[in-house]
Amino acid sequence: MARTQRFGGALVVLTLGGMACHSTRAQGPLPQSPPQPEQPSTPDSELSKSFQELEQQLTKRRQGLSESMSAGLQGGCRGTTAYTRRSVEKTYKEIQAEVLQKVSDPAAAPLRELLEKEFPPLPEAKITECFGATRVYERDDVSSLWTKLAEFFGFAARAANPMTVTVSTIPAEATAQVYPTASVNLPAPKWTECSFDRLYRGVYRMKVSKDGYKPFDQELGVLAADAVTVHCVLAAEDTREPSRCAVKE
Repeated sequence: MARTQRFGGALVVLTLGGMACHSTRAQGPLPQSPPQPEQPSTPDSELSKSFQELEQQLTKRRQGLSESMSAGLQGGCRGTTAYTRRSVEKTYKEIQAEVLQKVSDPAAAPLRELLEKEFPPLPEAKITECFGATRVYERDDVSSLWTKLAEFFGFAARAANPMTVTVSTIPAEATAQVYPTASVNLPAPKWTECSFDRLYRGVYRMKVSKDGYKPFDQELGVLAADAVTVHCVLAAEDTREPSRCAVKE
């Protein structure tokens, strides 16, 4: 499977939740759909903008952090300041909670899972020579964390935009389902070749099947391009080769 776009260490996909598919099949009944297919999930058009606004608020949030001055009067400690542990950790948790609240809709579960993985970790407060046993956050450590948060919000703004996925197979007219890994009810299967529009990005799994061929049922991973094609080559049942699918962008 080809990766799309990297951030942090993850690679980035989409929600197919049962949206309409433009099939090339002229006629013939679709396979029996599972009961209670998931409702279509469409990315919120304001979601990307809201992440950009959070990025713009980072400078003000840093200015609101509480500082502590070293009690040392000698050497390099005199006049040294650092951020208090409590203020940094409190502000960090508030930012994280705001991010997750924006993707609290169950339909956005794939994107929420992705953002949870990519949210920058909070470094540990340090015991330094200038502040004795009091753990603090040095200015350089907070600067590094804020840079990572800014990069994260840029990534989140891009990931919140809708994307399109196309599924093609050899041979054609197989049935495909693409769904979030945490789903219980699967979307209705569609004939290939199909295009699905306005999808959330995140971690997805795909099922592809056709009479006389080995089924494919695996996790696709995380996809993050504006347009993604998943191409599958199905192996006949009487061969040793497995059916394979790969992501192309």
